[in-house]
Formats: sequence, C-alpha cells, structure tokens
Amino acid sequence: MKSIVKITEALSLLFIVNTVFAALFWPGHIPYIADDILLPFALIHLGITFFQERKWRWIILLFCSIAAWGLISDLIANNTFRTVHIGVIVRWVKWPVIIVTIANLSHIKIRKKQLISFIIILFLALSFINLILLINPFQLGEILHMIYSPKTEVLLGNYHEFGAFRLSGTMLNPNNNAVIFGLMLIFFLSLNQKKFWKYCLLAFFFIFLTQSRTVLIIVIALVALSILVNNTRKNNMILIPSGIIGLLGMLFIFRSTNLMSILSGDAFISNSWINRMAHYSIFFDSSSSDKILGHGVILDPIASAGMHFDSEYLSILYQFGIVGLVILALLIVYIPFLIKKITGSSFFGWLVVLFVAGIAVTNFVFLNVEVITLLSLLLGTWLFLNRTNKLYNNPKKEAK
Repeated sequence: MKSIVKITEALSLLFIVNTVFAALFWPGHIPYIADDILLPFALIHLGITFFQERKWRWIILLFCSIAAWGLISDLIANNTFRTVHIGVIVRWVKWPVIIVTIANLSHIKIRKKQLISFIIILFLALSFINLILLINPFQLGEILHMIYSPKTEVLLGNYHEFGAFRLSGTMLNPNNNAVIFGLMLIFFLSLNQKKFWKYCLLAFFFIFLTQSRTVLIIVIALVALSILVNNTRKNNMILIPSGIIGLLGMLFIFRSTNLMSILSGDAFISNSWINRMAHYSIFFDSSSSDKILGHGVILDPIASAGMHFDSEYLSILYQFGIVGLVILALLIVYIPFLIKKITGSSFFGWLVVLFVAGIAVTNFVFLNVEVITLLSLLLGTWLFLNRTNKLYNNPKKEAK
C-alpha cells in the first residue's frame, strides 16, 4: 500500500506541475492535454488521502459537492445528461488535488526552501514576461501579446501611452493578470513582509499597470490591514503614509486615466460598473425553480443569456442557483478554518477570503482556470510551509 501511495503522490505532483505550467504560461487558446492525462492518477491519490486522513475530508467534500451539484443542476435544467459539459464540471475536482497534494507532501522529500523557491521562480517568470510586454524591446512585447491573447485583445496594449496601457501578461485580459499578481502579493506579504517586500512591491507595480480598479482597491485595503496587524505603531506611522504618497506619485507619473477615476468617483458610476450591476436582473427575472436550482452549465453566455457574466456571483447564481452559491460560500469560509487547524493561525486564510469575496463582485476566481490553479497552489504551499508537526505521524521527517 505504501508503494502505491508513493507512486500516486509522485504522479499527482507531476500533474500539478503540468497544470500550473498550462495555467500560467501556456497560451490559453492552444490545447494542452498533459495535465488531463495525469488527472486519473491524481484523483486516485486524492481518494487514498480522503480515506486515510480525516483532516482533508471537508475541503475535498466541498469541492466535490460543487461538482456533483453542477451535474445535478444541469440534469434538472435540461432534462438530460449532457456529456459535453463534463469537462467543465470535472475541473472542480482538480483544485483539491493541488491543495491536498502540496500541503500533505510526505513521501517525496521536498524542503520548505525548495517549495518557496518554486513559487518565487513562477513569480519572477511571470514578471519577466510582463516586463517584456511593458518595455516591448525589438517589438518582442507585441509578438508575445499576439501569442498569449486573441488579436482583438491587442488593442488593450498601447506601447506608447501609459495612461491607456493595460497589461494583460500571459492572461487573456488585464483583470485576470491583476488577480494573479494580487494573489502573489498576498502570499509574499503573509509569508514574511520584511523578507519578501521586494516581491510585494514588484507585484503591486504590475497590478498598477493592469489598471484593474477592483483588484487595486482590494489589495490596498488588505496590505493596509496586514501592516496594521503585523507591525508596531511606530512602523505603521511610517509605512502607511509612505504607501499613500507612493501610490499618488505613481498615478501622477503614469497618468493612469482608468485608475484616476477611483479618486474622482467616476469608477463607481461608470458604464462598466452600472452594466455589471444591471446584469443581475437576469437572475432575478428567472423563475423560482431556476433561482434555486440554476439553469445548468453555460458555455456560451451570449447565446444562452444574451450577455457576458461579469461577476462570479452572477455566473454561479445563474448556472447553479442559490444552492450552488451556498456551497461555494461554505467552501470559501471553510478555508481559514482549515488553515487554522493545520497551521495554528488563520490570518492568511481570512486575507484570502476577503480577496476572493471582493474579486468575485466584478471578476472570477473559482471559474477562472488560471486564477484558481494559482490560488490552489498557494494555499497548498502555505499549509505545507506552516503546518504543525503534531498533526503528522513522523515529526522528524518534517521538511526544514
């Protein structure tokens, strides 16, 4: 049995490496199947872990509950079992594989420093690509932009006027790029803000250049909260004013018209915000049964609902109903409790909850493959780095 666990753990880890690479660096419009080939072995390992270790059961059950409800909702809404949508549903089972495998590594000797280095390499690689897109040396930025984004999205990149420039990076749009760097910033900030402050500053710089107003506001609030909680009053009197002055300076230097609308208040009365709020009417206009049970999996919102779902809350409500949103809410709220149980501290978990809850108003986390892949990786890494020895059978083997 031990040999089976070791083999499935190794294959599960290989699945994770492929999934992370596909999500963060592989162009989204080009098929990538290596992770799907390895998924069955990863699911076997997840099943073994579920039955052997009680502490991981709730997080696995909650993800599987969303997948199961997705199938049930789709069956009820369409009066038939549609196999074409199974791939979308199965995705929900990938994320606990990443979280649990990384957090529960025991048979493969990986040290904490090695895992931190892996995250740093991912971050610096993303930063390098974004820097090339920003500077555009020898037109390499435009070439990369064409590789990673559809041709229509190239219009988002203006290489000569920073006020209109929105950095998409390896994502399909700048908002997703901002969420990716926002997660990285929160991770480094919570890990050790004094040791990793350079990475935090670099992540914030790229968030600024995406001109995502939602992410910027949430990140500023969470950074301020983290500083207040983890620093002395004397440090806060220096750090917080310095941060405000630095932000205002960046707004002035880069002449960011999109972000300046936050200060003027136009961001909250813009067509973008108004349209997002108006879209919720499609849910409230649904029948009572559709409100509760959902309309089933929607692959093409324009064809099915006549519009794009610009909010994760709306997308979940419309597809899986109130039942689906309740299950997702339970999953999100359970994250800090899991982190508290494994590590003894839930602060990072609550930062993640606040970040996800805020982002879901105008963007996507769990319904965005790139974002949820990174979030799962960071959650698993955090649990591995901070887990307490008493929860494991062999404390001497705990990676230093």
